[in-house]
Amino acid sequence: MNEVIDLIVNEEILILINKLTPIKREIMRLHLIGTKQKDIGVALNLSQSYVGRLIKKICKEIKISYEKGA
Repeated sequence: MNEVIDLIVNEEILILINKLTPIKREIMRLHLIGTKQKDIGVALNLSQSYVGRLIKKICKEIKISYEKGA
């Protein structure tokens, strides 16, 4: 039962990620596959610190949307 719930939650989170802007979606994709913030910054011409702030902001945005049931 827990596995089913986990799959549903993961699917809902992926749906929310797909609603992000293309740049935010790419940042999250790279972050979720384990790319370092510095490397994400180099790839997208952003500073490492800005990438870190964006990841935090995106995660908060996804969390709020998930809790609202969007």
